This record gives sequence, structure tokens and C-alpha cells, in this order.
Amino acid sequence: MSAGPGATDGGADGGGPEQFFTPDAGALDWDADLGLACTGASPSFTTSVAPILEGCSGGELCHGFPSPPYLYGQLVDVVDECDAGVIVSPGSLQGSYLLHKLTGIALCPKSEQMPPNRLLPQQDIQTIADWVCSGAPND
Repeated sequence: MSAGPGATDGGADGGGPEQFFTPDAGALDWDADLGLACTGASPSFTTSVAPILEGCSGGELCHGFPSPPYLYGQLVDVVDECDAGVIVSPGSLQGSYLLHKLTGIALCPKSEQMPPNRLLPQQDIQTIADWVCSGAPND
């Protein structure tokens, strides 16, 4: 297993930057199979991705993010919550922590799947994945 960008040793065992681990939350694994693949689609951030994120909290943007175009700057190449990598890494499914959060796979310690209390439809997660695959353009 390899560590994500900017990863540091997450344990006291001195075992190196292989994983972030706490007994109650599991490990952040940048090589984890997220169950996603690039389909070749190129969804627009403004017309396809932003509306999904706008609807994640009952009509409000996730975490109070401002509406597009400011939302883009809160996602792409921004350090994630456990300082292990970035929220969206253009072109990289596994390197985009947003996809870990949406799928609930290989999360940072003490983290939870988003959005809370409900799952996004798989079609919406795939739309975000395809946007990441296409380089996460700001369009």
C-alpha cells in the first residue's frame, strides 16, 4: 500500500508513511478500490457536479461552501481534512479524498461517509468521478 500525497507516519510504531490508522476508524489507503472507474464522460463542473454538491445538505452546499465559481476553489488541489492529500486531485480517482468520502472507503481516522445520514446515488458519485477523471475542469 502506498501513502497519499503529503502523507506522514500516522502511528507511533515508526513504521513509515504507509497508512493512517486508529483502531476505531481503520486506515486511509490511497490504493483502496473505490469501486469506481473512468467512463470517458466529461461532465461540466458548473452544470453537473456543483448541483450534486449543492443538494447534499437539503438544498445547502456541503460544509457551507459558497456557490460556484467559489466552490471549485474549495475542492481542487486543496489539502484534505487529515492533511494526507487533497480533496480533488485532477485525473486521480484514488488520490481524490472527496471520492473516498462519498464512497465511505478508506477514510481518514475518525471520519465518516458523506453526506451524513444518507448516501448519494451511485450515478451522482460516478458523475463526480468522471469529472475528476477528465481533469476536474472549472467549466
